[in-house]
Amino acid sequence: MNVTTYKEPFADNACILQPSDHPHIRHMSCIKYEEAWETSLEKLEQAFQNGHIHKIGRVSETVLARIFEGANKSRRLKLGIIKTLTIQGIIQE
Repeated sequence: MNVTTYKEPFADNACILQPSDHPHIRHMSCIKYEEAWETSLEKLEQAFQNGHIHKIGRVSETVLARIFEGANKSRRLKLGIIKTLTIQGIIQE
């Protein structure tokens, strides 16, 4: 999931993050659920090795739970992502 600067009125307020939530968050931010996409672990590892994505450290279990709760509240998730997260038990239909 993409984290982006929180800018009203365009930001999704389903999950707002603060600098205290993760060392790489410098100001009020939010999860950009509309840009969520599915991939495999193999493709993620390949993108990391090719420099296309970067690991910036883990989030706490509390923050991860808030991100999942936000996914359940957000109206911006694509249908395919909703189906996958529902099957995984992360969100409820």
